[in-house]
Amino acid sequence: MGSRIRAKQVMAILTILMVLAFVGIGVVRIIQVNQKYPNPEVQEYMMGETMVEDGLSLTVTDCELIPDTRTREMFPSYFLRPLGNPKKDPKVILVTMVLKNEGNTPESKDLLPTYAQSASWFNGMPLDMFEDVNPGINSEPTLGIGESLTVKLPYIINYIQFNDDRAWDAVDRRSFDLVLRTYPDKVVFHLDSIKR
Repeated sequence: MGSRIRAKQVMAILTILMVLAFVGIGVVRIIQVNQKYPNPEVQEYMMGETMVEDGLSLTVTDCELIPDTRTREMFPSYFLRPLGNPKKDPKVILVTMVLKNEGNTPESKDLLPTYAQSASWFNGMPLDMFEDVNPGINSEPTLGIGESLTVKLPYIINYIQFNDDRAWDAVDRRSFDLVLRTYPDKVVFHLDSIKR
């Protein structure tokens, strides 16, 4: 009887030691990953401020929240695709940005990886909507030396992304950011003057 109790105690001790070893290995691994990939530094800009990167300056000059009553007329190509049966048409954040080549070589900027964000909500830019408001402009424009270009960046806000009518109506009062990049540094334009 005593040997059974002793065997159970040994098994319990071995189990506890194994769990502690696994937890220790996990903690060490988390520390290693965090050291190799630290949190990004955040570069924050307000509307009207200019960010310069690789000889290219970017300035957000305007921002408008397009109500769901105007999206069909402004973005006809978006509604050509099958959308299921949406309860309401989407709203759109339309950001106007000026790009200028300040360098001494041609520069390009891929605009598609950018996204709009508000608290936990975020969404990227549909290419067909970009083409609707920027006819003839590539989503990765190349600018010659001293050349500048004004583009409009549309970010769609769908009803289905919110819980109910009250949350959907509150979208008009939310604050939004334009995120250009998230890592190794996060670049954010705060859209503080949205026309509603």
